[in-house]
Amino acid sequence: HNACPRSHFGSSCFVTVAMRLLLTCFLWVSVCLPDVPLRAAILKGDTDSVQALLAQGVDAAAADKDGKGAMHYAALMGHVSILKILASHGLDVNARDRWQNSPLHTAAGKGHKEAVATLRELGADHEARNIGGKTYQDVAAHQKVEL
Repeated sequence: HNACPRSHFGSSCFVTVAMRLLLTCFLWVSVCLPDVPLRAAILKGDTDSVQALLAQGVDAAAADKDGKGAMHYAALMGHVSILKILASHGLDVNARDRWQNSPLHTAAGKGHKEAVATLRELGADHEARNIGGKTYQDVAAHQKVEL
């Protein structure tokens, strides 16, 4: 069964089917992967988009399949201003991923000194240990980065 028999790219039937497909994909991503737009904005360091998404009520507490949430991604990239924005919206600076790494572990492992300091100022537990029993300082030492 063809949705548009003998269709051409310019035909209205083709455009309608294409738009339905795009809308379906967008809705699927929005419903099934609610953290994707926020994660993309965080990874790009786009503070304006992060603030706009939070203002629109995006599920900022959503996590990926490994349990990493918005705070982890901001820490991964060393985006201090975004860490502060997320904390001001009530996100947990001590959130844990599936390996029990906190955002502090994540920032330390990448050598993001300013992000580590910011997370500490925001109340991150500096004694927290991951599933391997490592503190954020242990993670930094293992990655051979100075804090």
